[in-house]
Amino acid sequence: IAWLFHLTPPQEWIARPVLGAFTENRGVNVGSYVPKPHCSVKDSIYTQITPLTFVSKDPNAVIRWTFDGSEPTASSERSVRGTPLAHSTIVKAAAFQGSSRSATAVVNFVKVDGVTGVTLARPPSSKYAAAGPLSLVDGKGGTVNYRDKHWMGFEGDDLEATIEFDTERELRTVSVEFLQNINSWIYLPVSVEFQLPGDTIRIIVPPSDSTGIVRVTKDFGGVKTRVLRVKAGNIGLCPAGQPGAGQKGWIFVDEIITE
Repeated sequence: IAWLFHLTPPQEWIARPVLGAFTENRGVNVGSYVPKPHCSVKDSIYTQITPLTFVSKDPNAVIRWTFDGSEPTASSERSVRGTPLAHSTIVKAAAFQGSSRSATAVVNFVKVDGVTGVTLARPPSSKYAAAGPLSLVDGKGGTVNYRDKHWMGFEGDDLEATIEFDTERELRTVSVEFLQNINSWIYLPVSVEFQLPGDTIRIIVPPSDSTGIVRVTKDFGGVKTRVLRVKAGNIGLCPAGQPGAGQKGWIFVDEIITE
């Protein structure tokens, strides 16, 4: 601005960002840029204790964090490299240098216990993939809105999921939650199979016209296993007289619950 009007700029403006020139006071640098810290852990679902480290491109910055969802401040706990995450939590971290602060880095860490993995015989639609196969056992159910990120959708295909436990598990009940919204071509499965080593139990799901979440449950009475397979049969094509008649129907599932 000074050059535009042929004025001599103050020395403190030279080679400084405009915002910093107007917001800096003598001895206090409140306008300098501090890069957001980078995290070693991504938003995801984990089956093991995972070390957490935040780093900053600014070697002079101090990283502080919180584990209760609150925003970090200059008085928050200082981060420690390699801190083990053993439970689901939301971590927020920011880098501080003097009176300046970076943007907040946020990590949503979800830990599932007692499971080593979940595999799918067929992948879900990329539009409705939830947070991957492990989201079927993360304890987070969906809402009646099929666009809810917790729903996993299969177009024209069956759901076939295999859950592997870390030790032999005593199963009292197994439940699977499905969504039905016929106007959106989403139907309950025609059947649900629970497969254990040497045994398969098939439940016929009665048809319904209602919209909502339906839980299909089987009592196993304490049978022990390290592997559980669940198969839900797709309706195939949307029935005549219904929305989407003749088109591929959908199965939407959010959770497989073992107790």
